[in-house]
Amino acid sequence: MALEDPHETRELEDEVSVHSPKQHNVRVWNAFISITCLASVALSLYELFFNSTVPGIIFTRYSLDLIFIFNIISRFYIGYESHGVVITDPKRVWKKYLSTWFFLDLLSVLPLETLTVAFSQLKFMHANRCLRVVRLFGIIAMFSKEPDTNKLHLTAFKMFSIMGLCIQASACLWFHQVCEATYAGNERYCPKAENWLQLLSEFSTNSSGITDMEFFATTLYWSTITLCSIGYGDIHATNLEEATVASFVMVLGLLSFGISMSNMSSVISNMVAQRGRFYHRVDAILHYMRQMGLPEEIQEWVHKHYYNLWFHQKGRNIAGLMDDLPFVLHSDLSSCCYKSVIENAKLFRETEDGFKRALALKLKACTYSPGQILVKTGEINQKLYYIKQGLVQVLGKNPGNEMAKLLPGSLFGEV
Repeated sequence: MALEDPHETRELEDEVSVHSPKQHNVRVWNAFISITCLASVALSLYELFFNSTVPGIIFTRYSLDLIFIFNIISRFYIGYESHGVVITDPKRVWKKYLSTWFFLDLLSVLPLETLTVAFSQLKFMHANRCLRVVRLFGIIAMFSKEPDTNKLHLTAFKMFSIMGLCIQASACLWFHQVCEATYAGNERYCPKAENWLQLLSEFSTNSSGITDMEFFATTLYWSTITLCSIGYGDIHATNLEEATVASFVMVLGLLSFGISMSNMSSVISNMVAQRGRFYHRVDAILHYMRQMGLPEEIQEWVHKHYYNLWFHQKGRNIAGLMDDLPFVLHSDLSSCCYKSVIENAKLFRETEDGFKRALALKLKACTYSPGQILVKTGEINQKLYYIKQGLVQVLGKNPGNEMAKLLPGSLFGEV
């Protein structure tokens, strides 16, 4: 194994700053790039099969190219994760990108359509931008591995991307059965006499007067209903080639829509399962209280508590959640969580840092329902309460007699 020169690595680290892929701004940039990749692929398909001479579309194409060039440059300054470890060493980041994604990204941004100036018969040279679909799903796969990603939003975007690209590709393929695209120096040409255009009178009698967007909207309509296996019958195959394409599109629809819906249903079922487990637990507790013959008042307070727990924490039990962390890490985490609480409490404000860290390990965040009784007169209580949010009423023997009102920042209880 070759050893790296530590001085060379240190000099490179001083010159170049590599960002962690888990940083918020990097995640936002990756999400933005995934959206531009989806738009670029969809736009390239339209240019390939419908019209590549529209000035607005050409401007959008090169604008997306410019954004993707910035993406290529940024990849040299964004680290990667390997076996749970974030790598930010510049030499390793550059080597990793150059050996994996670089050539595919570079190929997808090269302006190969300029070759048509010399070779006019090359009509599909800007199809290289469709390669960005690999980068699109690469980013989606990267997000899916991160535990803090919203799985519902990610699955919805993935499903939208798959379905959208399938609909776009099927529409382009269906249009290609009857017409050739408009490109530099050539108008739209529809050579076949018997085709699905004959089913639409306004298209068959005056195809040259129909705009590209009208053709595009019509083929999108056919593609959508065919992929969904609806098929109203107003547009259908009229020859063997069209029947083959229609059969392929229906099979593609079964696969793409089936995979997408299964992923979405899996995410939703997991969310419903969490709610179901919590409600099952509450039902078991209520059933136990009824079986034990507890007073209705106590049962109502228990029910209110669990309702409040779901409303604020979605039923998650925070107590003991991070007890398996190493002691030092648990101490650091608790100190950060309860720093403001300890500093705002006058009783502990002037204590030493070691005492504050030890105290932070003993603190627990609790949620109480409105009107719930925390302490009763005469009870032995070994808890000290700090009010972070809400207020506490101190009542006399008569429940309607309010003696004091404790606001956020107050301490009460026993030390």
